[in-house]
Amino acid sequence: MLAPTHSVFGIFLTLIILAVFGVQWSLHWTIIFFAILGAIIPDIDHPKSIIGRIFYLISVPLERKYGHRTITHSFVGWAIATVLLAVIIGLISFIPYISIWGWSELPIRWIAAFSISYLSHLILDMFNRRGSQMFWPDTGRDVIPRNPKFRPESGAQVEVLIFFILLGLVFLALPISKYGIGSSLRWLLATPGSAIEEFK
Repeated sequence: MLAPTHSVFGIFLTLIILAVFGVQWSLHWTIIFFAILGAIIPDIDHPKSIIGRIFYLISVPLERKYGHRTITHSFVGWAIATVLLAVIIGLISFIPYISIWGWSELPIRWIAAFSISYLSHLILDMFNRRGSQMFWPDTGRDVIPRNPKFRPESGAQVEVLIFFILLGLVFLALPISKYGIGSSLRWLLATPGSAIEEFK
């Protein structure tokens, strides 16, 4: 899948999962930024990808040594990237005159958004013809569904449809992110009892 498709799926999954864990108002621009970053960073092993072009000096050696969709498309890569981001954010907090911790709980949410979105990239690539090597260094490719005829190729016309479906899901996730799952369900049910509960 291409970067825009990964980005919208990463944002959708981030908003939903944070809402499930009771994190409302996840629409801060920094959280969306880290969700997009997490969604595209696994493709750093491909020099022609958006992130690969930005970090070309990292991308080329990664592709030469491991190939595309190997270590960066695995649980190992996911764990390394999440820990690395957490360490970077932690180190930045010790720089004088930079107080990111003054942003309340946002730094923790940045790490969560990045991690969820990174994982969303691996999941979405499982639906692609080549799949993901989730259990690297095991060379097996993890795919859904098993029949390759039902798995689209990156950049195929069907990906445009997938992108718009995911974009629609993002817009459906916005009120859930803003008001929480409980309030959204009560609003959706629109019964007198749910209105009373919402008022309380």
